[in-house]
Amino acid sequence: MLAVAGVRLAYLAIRTAARSWVQRWFVIAGDGPVAMALSGMLAAALAHSSSMVEVLALGLVQTEGLPMAHALYVIIGANVGTTLTAQLVALQLPSVGIGMMAVGAGGYLLSRQREFSLALFSIGAFLQGMEWIGRSLGPLATGVLGAVEGSNSVLRAFGLGWLVTSLIQSSTTVTTSVVNMVAAGLMETRPGVAAVLGSNVGTVTTGLVASLFMGRGATRLAMADFFLNLVGAAVALVLFRPFHDLVTSLAGSAAQSVAHAHTLFNLLSALVSFPLVPKMARWLEGR
Repeated sequence: MLAVAGVRLAYLAIRTAARSWVQRWFVIAGDGPVAMALSGMLAAALAHSSSMVEVLALGLVQTEGLPMAHALYVIIGANVGTTLTAQLVALQLPSVGIGMMAVGAGGYLLSRQREFSLALFSIGAFLQGMEWIGRSLGPLATGVLGAVEGSNSVLRAFGLGWLVTSLIQSSTTVTTSVVNMVAAGLMETRPGVAAVLGSNVGTVTTGLVASLFMGRGATRLAMADFFLNLVGAAVALVLFRPFHDLVTSLAGSAAQSVAHAHTLFNLLSALVSFPLVPKMARWLEGR
């Protein structure tokens, strides 16, 4: 319970501290596609939450503070940036979370970059919390494994990743939990990779729900993000065997296979989506 509370508090702290900083960054980053994507990537990496970045982008679109095309680039970048946390967890570095917390706390007390220091501290707290959760996953892992065993384990794991992420509104928490379970030998890589794919679809739920209370512009943007993630996940499922074999060949461990699947899926989705953004934005704005 303490680990879960720590993870949630870290998420809330960074979301509150980073909100104004992220919004300012979107405005000053420039209007080029690469600049906007990089701004979304950096913001999601620091906040370890693509959902937070997406909700901010939705709000800016609705208030006409950000063009539709720019917001799409930001969201695409955020989807890639949020994979950093899973990669750090997959490395299984001892006490990396405590080290980041110490540096962040020192920076907060001794420097003027308090927002950045708080971001670093919160990421460290998140990683440390996930390490504690990983050590006590036994009962939970048993239940999850029971849900994904059998010939349909890939589809079941995909659905489970989608459902759990939609409920807790954090793909980072679900993905890092799966990475820890695979690292501990509590889940095989195949259902682990499938669960991560489902998590990438489930994370869009936060934006969809938020957009309902913002307006039509935000709702169109959220639906576009959902469509891109869903189509990408469907293609990955159709090509699941070669996709799984590829990430396994690139990884040095089972845990890294899952983390690589998370990163590679979002990288490939970004590359495919990038040239489609201008036409998609014009179509969304014209409706």
